[in-house]
Amino acid sequence: MKGYLSIIKYYPDINRDEGFGIGLILISEDAKINLKKFSSDRLRRIYSAYGLKKSDLIEFSIENINKMLIDKKTLEYHSIYENGNLRFTNPQIIETDDFEKKFKELYFKFVADYYEEDSILTQNLRKEIPQRLGYYLRKNLSSNPITKASLNIDYDFKENGISKFLIGSSKIDYIGGNGKIYAGEIINLELSEEALQKSLFKTITLFEALEKSFPSYFSPEDCKILVLESQARDQQKAEYMNKLNTWHEKAKYGLLIKPNIEEFQITIEKEVKERKIKPYTEWIKSL
Repeated sequence: MKGYLSIIKYYPDINRDEGFGIGLILISEDAKINLKKFSSDRLRRIYSAYGLKKSDLIEFSIENINKMLIDKKTLEYHSIYENGNLRFTNPQIIETDDFEKKFKELYFKFVADYYEEDSILTQNLRKEIPQRLGYYLRKNLSSNPITKASLNIDYDFKENGISKFLIGSSKIDYIGGNGKIYAGEIINLELSEEALQKSLFKTITLFEALEKSFPSYFSPEDCKILVLESQARDQQKAEYMNKLNTWHEKAKYGLLIKPNIEEFQITIEKEVKERKIKPYTEWIKSL
């Protein structure tokens, strides 16, 4: 069965293009199925993060949306004309035989607050979503003699001068060098919106910190963002792929898209052999 999905985003500052998913709507093509849910936990945390008090206007708007019978035209209208604090994303086509199950899965992916509890269902969905891509990439690189000998894997800049440029996590999936810095970080587009935004921010901040620290030894194309092909093709992730493509085209950061972790490992192994890459900790000693 065909349906339509729209995420309700809250923009604390309407002058900035910085919205946070706080609600989800999924309807069937004939609009007989209307599923909606908002995360009060997530909204409270956004209020707190921005130093805002509870907004009666936002709460009133959410209440009205919950009462509405929504069809595709309604979603399209709101996605085009709403430009206030609450906005609808363009409706996306969803194919499913079980709207209830699909809705719960999508709510967890796009809206649910990290600390929001949803009993056994949430725990099961956490297991289904591949949230440990970085772990598996690092594990594969560590188990390969060539990449293990050529790279610092899961390297932490905590004790390094670069840390002064960083906010939050100071780790990178892999890093080495030979003439130029060679590094990479895998991005998991299946993370919740908040976790994904943090991951993107961390990665770009790391690359920028490396450029500031080693301007003569930095080529942006050698600092790669890794993305699984299935996630890159997912239309529901198009917004984030647009960001990654923009960074690739304008900032020239490398963008490596492969079908699985093993293909990433093969590419990285080939490159470190050809370029005679050394672990970062050894390479910087020669500068």
